[in-house]
Amino acid sequence: RPIVLVTSDGVGTKTMIAVKYGIPESVAYDLVNHMANDARVQGGKPFAIAPMINFNDANQDTALRIRKEGFVPATDDIGMALSGGECLRKKSIFCEGQYDVAGTMLALVEFDDATNRQEIQVGDHIFGHPAVGIHTNGYSLARKAIFGSMGHELTDRVAVLGDRTIGEVLLDQHPSYLAAMAALEELMPVKQHAHITGGGLIENAGRGFPDNLRADLSLASVPRPTIFTYIEAGGPVEQSEMQAQFNEGVGLTSVVDKKHNPRDVMYEMANKGFTVYHLGDVYQRRPANQITIT
Repeated sequence: RPIVLVTSDGVGTKTMIAVKYGIPESVAYDLVNHMANDARVQGGKPFAIAPMINFNDANQDTALRIRKEGFVPATDDIGMALSGGECLRKKSIFCEGQYDVAGTMLALVEFDDATNRQEIQVGDHIFGHPAVGIHTNGYSLARKAIFGSMGHELTDRVAVLGDRTIGEVLLDQHPSYLAAMAALEELMPVKQHAHITGGGLIENAGRGFPDNLRADLSLASVPRPTIFTYIEAGGPVEQSEMQAQFNEGVGLTSVVDKKHNPRDVMYEMANKGFTVYHLGDVYQRRPANQITIT
């Protein structure tokens, strides 16, 4: 019994970076991949998105560029339809050069798959899929640290960031994890995927956990994107706040049954061309946070 899953979202304040840096199509990729990941972790298979591009009357060419160079190839990349959508002139709301994007995505999910998931149990293993950077969450804090505390401009090149400009680093594309999720599911049943978005690992990795369970996660083996170290030191920003706002190098988590050897899972995923890290296991919950990070 297939049912339709509907999700709506926007890119948020990352759009402000794209506006100022002059790469408007980047936010279309961010939106498509972010929403497709959100739908997929619920068991859905995304098949269409209806985007909305709001813009000032004077920058119609930018709106067309977002659609043709952003939404069209982004949806093609993951095999879904670009279904209509709207381009809305809002001259009284947006100043010249400004725009915003949002969308509604449709996905199909089998009713039984959505309602009869395997229960997460003590001893189950949690794996992390690597992030490429900030993705689409935490940009208010990032902008405060980088442009406020550190006084950077978007065009500043920073040696420790690979001699890239601040704008380039902040606009790193939110990746699609659809292929990685499918690869892991081909190897074994997956009890839960969690897309690490606003709230970081603390608020997202424990989604779907019974109230009596917790997870202790270690990021020691996970390469941390340098932008996070740069923000933490230059803000400065407390480690607890970093963990509450950013993905800290993990864009997606997956929970599999305890019978699977973590080393074997990482090896078999590597053979399929994907990197995953064993972050930790599920334990009986103490009277503390559901997710702790070391």
